[in-house]
Amino acid sequence: MIYIVEHKGRAKPLDEVTAPEFRKACEPIVRMIEDRLGDDADFDALQVVFSVDPETGLRFDLRGDPVLVNAAIDRIGPQAEISPRHS
Repeated sequence: MIYIVEHKGRAKPLDEVTAPEFRKACEPIVRMIEDRLGDDADFDALQVVFSVDPETGLRFDLRGDPVLVNAAIDRIGPQAEISPRHS
């Protein structure tokens, strides 16, 4: 899988992001995706794109071949439970 961060129209690999708070927020999502998709080589080209929505906060989208994206959604779930909400 390829992890990407989009911000203000620019994209960069997640491993190049230096903001520790942002990387820490992404870690549970990365772990969950890797747990559910495993080491399946079919998903090597799948892009996981992180962004921050002003209204909903951190979000991720799956991008790539539609068949691949649908297979990943089937394993991850359409509304994956990442972590409990904080009040």
